[in-house]
Amino acid sequence: MFACSEFPWQLYIGKDFSVSSNLKSDLETCFSKKFDFIRVPLVHPRYSKHPRTQRCQPMTRSDSCLASSQWNNCVQGKCSEKINADHPCAEIRQKWESVMSNELRWGVHLGVNSVVLPCPGQNCSNFARVLNQYLEKGFYYQKILVQVPAGQWENWNGLRLKCGPSTAIGVSLEISSVLSKVEMERWFGEPIASLYFPRSVFIKNKDNYPILPLELQHFVQKLFKLKPNVVVGPCKDYEQIRGYLCFLFKNQPPVLDN
Repeated sequence: MFACSEFPWQLYIGKDFSVSSNLKSDLETCFSKKFDFIRVPLVHPRYSKHPRTQRCQPMTRSDSCLASSQWNNCVQGKCSEKINADHPCAEIRQKWESVMSNELRWGVHLGVNSVVLPCPGQNCSNFARVLNQYLEKGFYYQKILVQVPAGQWENWNGLRLKCGPSTAIGVSLEISSVLSKVEMERWFGEPIASLYFPRSVFIKNKDNYPILPLELQHFVQKLFKLKPNVVVGPCKDYEQIRGYLCFLFKNQPPVLDN
């Protein structure tokens, strides 16, 4: 957690893992580097990479590898990134439906504080149907975070309209490229719960430290007013990036008094 006296809220920072071979060790390492939580796949990527794959092994690691309080407070669980519940082939579509449902149920069982889903394309009726089945159960102590590249507001809007209003759905906004002013302004009225920074969005300054392009610096500082947490994508210099994001948070425009 990063706090400064100028702002009445804190910045919680997490680290994303493509895969974790030892969840407890990875979590302890992140704590030692001043990260607050980790984002990890709910299921090992090899298990669900292809929907035709038949396996008899357990779906994923045991739920006993972490304490309940750690699952609840320190872990965001990612569903498979390639979920395609609207695939034109009925057989593959049904397999992806099963993958999506199983992973959502596993996230509920673990009690992770957030379950992260990839944002589908414009054709997402079946994806929205499966998601609504989860939302109807009323697990509102968890958030569903839809990971959306910032330039794909239309895809998010299409899914949101099909799902209907729900306080359980939020956006994990992926800051992955420089945007137009219109593309940026669309997001200020959305339920952004998390900002996700892939390593590729950062450039090097004259001292060889990672920074964001100037246009994105201002955009991110405005988004901080929505009180999101932030997630650093897989990279080797994640400590430097954490320090830079804390610097942006500390130097964001002041909160205006009403």
